[in-house]
Amino acid sequence: MENFSLLHPTNSNASYRALNKQALNDLSVDYICDALTKEQYERNSIKQLLINITDDEEVIKYRCDVFEDFLRFPKLRDDLSALLVKLNDLREIERFQKDTEASSLWQLVNRLREMDGYVDCITRIKNTLETIEVKSQGLLELKKNVQSIYNDSGFPELKKDIIDTLAKAQKLKSITLGVNLDDLLRPKSVGVISLNDKEFTDSGILKRFMKFTNRDSELHHGTQQDINHTMNSSLTGADPMSDALKNVVTDILRRTVNDIKSMLNRYVNVNGYSFVSLMPEIIFYIRFAELCDKMKKKNLPLCKAEVLPKEDRNCCLRDIYNLKLGIKSANGENLDIVTNDIDFNDDRRIYILTGPNRGGKTTITQAVGLAFLLAQNGIYVPATQMKFSPCDSIFTHFPADENDTVDLGRLGEESK
Repeated sequence: MENFSLLHPTNSNASYRALNKQALNDLSVDYICDALTKEQYERNSIKQLLINITDDEEVIKYRCDVFEDFLRFPKLRDDLSALLVKLNDLREIERFQKDTEASSLWQLVNRLREMDGYVDCITRIKNTLETIEVKSQGLLELKKNVQSIYNDSGFPELKKDIIDTLAKAQKLKSITLGVNLDDLLRPKSVGVISLNDKEFTDSGILKRFMKFTNRDSELHHGTQQDINHTMNSSLTGADPMSDALKNVVTDILRRTVNDIKSMLNRYVNVNGYSFVSLMPEIIFYIRFAELCDKMKKKNLPLCKAEVLPKEDRNCCLRDIYNLKLGIKSANGENLDIVTNDIDFNDDRRIYILTGPNRGGKTTITQAVGLAFLLAQNGIYVPATQMKFSPCDSIFTHFPADENDTVDLGRLGEESK
């Protein structure tokens, strides 16, 4: 699972190029990401994936097929959306594991939580992929991986061990200590009398001590209980009692942790980090599929792009329109969207676009750039047909900020 990705085939050597800041602005990438999700983490993740494009035909076809499965199966999206919550928990646990100040017991409990989350993630993904007929190479490979992990890792035994060890780790509620005193009643050493599964709630210690000082009770000979673990600590520092107690408790917790870790070593290769790395990719596909669903409900055309060889330098677009207009329409705005046909081939390499102010020249120009950006990321394109040779990058030069002119037109924006 370490090298697996839903964005490219395993061991892909594709190269990527990030769009420059001008293209990001002119193509309104931030506007699109904001329309996909209101979560800042998700917006940032989607943007980083969207703006790094490749012209590798194999990678683009791989993404197109994966996205088509996400679009075809709402159940896949629903189940993986629920899974994102669990993956986010694993991401937070991973951060905590890097906290060197965390106690050994805390690290153990979080390791157990991580393993439990991992088992849950594998089980959920396996069950989901086995109930739908995915066709993409990416999701078929994911299905094969999770089935292999589930069948080869002894999940029923692992789940039982996690439950048992969590219970063991959480069972310790209090420690009963015995303190040895010197002739001046200074603490000399500390011993552990018992480990308890209940919290200490006795509030009568002071009362019993006062009885002892009033000679109402005798001094006990020997200990009241058998000491099952003793640790002599040299008492140094400004607060020797605290030092001694800290050493004893730390030693007890370390022994408990080491005992449980010996069991966990059987599952040393079990971790959820590889699934945490899939979070941005899953979010990327789900949010774009949700947007496409909204646009389809408005009867707006969308299509899966057909990838042509790069050397053909060919593009055929039918009924193309601007994605931003599709977003506005999906959000309830009443728009009269005009579509266009565009071809780039050996007979036609240059277009001269003329028309009146607010006639849509910038809008259709931007639509072409967005069509390539979507297609090379595997996302359905706002058109009835797109056949294209991948480009190595997208460059733009809009004399004014397109984010400001989309509603008014450039003349309107300048006049305002």
